[in-house]
Amino acid sequence: MERNMNHPRTMEGLAAARARGVQFGRTLLEKPDGYEEVRRRWEAGELSEREAARLLKVSRPTFHKWTHE
Repeated sequence: MERNMNHPRTMEGLAAARARGVQFGRTLLEKPDGYEEVRRRWEAGELSEREAARLLKVSRPTFHKWTHE
């Protein structure tokens, strides 16, 4: 019986938190200064994706995500 009541209570708690304006999930990483210049160089073919990410001090998947936003 407890297992059957657990899910609805969890959903009620999440709904109440959302109503209070609680943000769920990881906070987004802000793009560093110089991002636009590095992206321009990457688009021109002067830098690889890996080199661009290293210059910005972020991971390659993060740089890839930013370029496709």
